[in-house]
Formats: sequence, C-alpha cells, structure tokens
Amino acid sequence: RPLHLVQHSPGMRLILNSLFHAVPKVSEVFAVVLAVQTCFAVLGMQFFMGRLQSCLENPSLSTEAACAAASASPRNAWGNEMRIGSFDSFGKAMLSLYVMTTADEWEAIMFRTMDATGIGTGPVRRDDALAAAFSLAWMFVGAMIAANLIVGVIVDEFISARRSEHSSGLTPEQQQWVDA
Repeated sequence: RPLHLVQHSPGMRLILNSLFHAVPKVSEVFAVVLAVQTCFAVLGMQFFMGRLQSCLENPSLSTEAACAAASASPRNAWGNEMRIGSFDSFGKAMLSLYVMTTADEWEAIMFRTMDATGIGTGPVRRDDALAAAFSLAWMFVGAMIAANLIVGVIVDEFISARRSEHSSGLTPEQQQWVDA
C-alpha cells in the first residue's frame, strides 16, 4: 500500500526523491559532526578520565583507598555509578556525547562532570564552570548546529527537486507571486 501511494501521489514521489538525493550530502554532514564529536571525546577524556568514579557501595567514602578498605569485594567497589556518562575510554566518551546530543539526561552528565575532583577521589559538589562550559559547548555544537545542518541539507534538496520538477503544485497566480 505505501508504494501504491507513492506511485499515484506526485507530492510523495517528490519528497522521497528529494530524501534519496539528499543522502550523500547528509552523509557529508554526518562525517563533519563525527569529526567534531571525536575532538570533543578526546577533550572529555583529557578532562574527566578516571575523575567521575566513586564508591559504589558507600558513596560517603570519598577516596578509592577508603572504599576498598571498607568493601567486602575491593575490586568492584570503586567505579562509575552512571550507566552512561563516562569518559574513561574513547567508546564511552563517544557514547556519552551521543546521549548528550539526543538531549536525554545531558544535564546529569554535566552535573557529574562539574562535581569531578581527581583520580581516586569521589565527587564533591564544586560547580566547576569549565566542566559546565564543556557540556554546554557540546550541546550547542552537537545538538543544535548539527541538527540544523542536517535539516537544512534536506530542505535544500527538497527545494532543488521542487524547482527542477517544474510542477510546483501552485496555480499560475501563486507562482507569479512567488517569483516576484
């Protein structure tokens, strides 16, 4: 049924053709966004690698040594309590930035980075402005600019396809008004 609709509807055909022709340009935008995300992931690893961990069994213990001494299983007592939001490896950093791009729990990751102190010490409320600036810069670049670039490429391709088709679906009076 969907293919039947596309076959008989010139508007749907125009939309699908423009989406199909936009794929190469959208892939170029994705490549640029991936390059910028890679830069932010490396920066995030430099700033926060090993600094977002805490005592999993007793969060009131502020050092890794105290946590290991008080824990029944010292090997698993110290780590990152958040499932997503770690910059301990490149893959985790890329995943954290991707989650932030979707605007899903991005503020939790930002607040966690703002409270980071050092390697082997747990988080302390610090309100670190540089960590907040890192997260906000990524939200601006990753979420807003990247999404607008992708939408802009698709809309541009749709407008180009519509102009090349010569049948814009407008009456002659409407077309004359648009051309003026």
